Amino acid sequence: MNFTFREWRGVGEMSEYSFAQIDGGKFAVWHAVYAGEDANVQYNWADRVGGLSSSKDGIFILHDGHPIGGFTLAERKLSHPFMIPPFDDRASFWNLALEYARSVCGAVEISLNGIPDADADVLARIPGVEMKWTQRRMLRPTEACTAQLDSDFTFTPFTERDIPEVIEVVYEAHSAGYTGSIWGPPGNTEAVISYRYEAFSKTDTRFISTLARHVADGKLAGVCIAGIYPDSSDQFSTIHQVSVRPEYQRRGIARAMMLHSINAASVISPVITLGVLIGNPAEQLYAQLGFAKGPAYSELTYTNR
Repeated sequence: MNFTFREWRGVGEMSEYSFAQIDGGKFAVWHAVYAGEDANVQYNWADRVGGLSSSKDGIFILHDGHPIGGFTLAERKLSHPFMIPPFDDRASFWNLALEYARSVCGAVEISLNGIPDADADVLARIPGVEMKWTQRRMLRPTEACTAQLDSDFTFTPFTERDIPEVIEVVYEAHSAGYTGSIWGPPGNTEAVISYRYEAFSKTDTRFISTLARHVADGKLAGVCIAGIYPDSSDQFSTIHQVSVRPEYQRRGIARAMMLHSINAASVISPVITLGVLIGNPAEQLYAQLGFAKGPAYSELTYTNR
């Protein structure tokens, strides 16, 4: 195999291994074949390799010039790990990968993103590694269905003038809920909601989103932000956000909004997906609505000293 970029050789006990930066297209194919389960539950080969094909951040770990695994490293973020049979020593793989990251990034905190369960278990035993959270994708077929909403509330579409109030609802819900410790400041919420509004507007699928308002005073009670992203070649729709103000929770609003969005998506999208943190009570609701569990992936941090 030809490696056209620089090689970096390990030190000490790792000196028999070396590292090579690899062409994005080649890295994408090897990752797709050897990475096993896909965090994004993508069934289309072009989708699976497309995201990495233009990357210049792919690294192969070599033993005697032959690749035994790989990962990407960019802006202090290490992700997309995989091992190539017959090599199967996860502890050695991660010691090698972290040594390389330390040599490139220096003494800083490095994010480990999209890490499969088996690797997260190994990393948890390495000094300096800390678990942040674990999440999974879930998905189900779309279908025509009826959503039952409490008569005190009514469904409304998601329009640009709703954005400030949507941001308020999402931030309130997260601050009081399971994800409060990792959601971040209000500015994060504004950026996330604005990005999704623009993305779903580009595909003319903002109609899949559902808002629920209190009839008496018109106050926004809950939001289900959904649509199809511009790069979804399979036309899979995504529920990005389900949030209900704390004072309106436990009244079936989240369930009703999701069913309303599943129904809306059914006219153009075969499947609808979402992401959920492991341990979030909402995971039970999603399972009750027929969402199948995809593989779990974690985000960790490594502080090298």
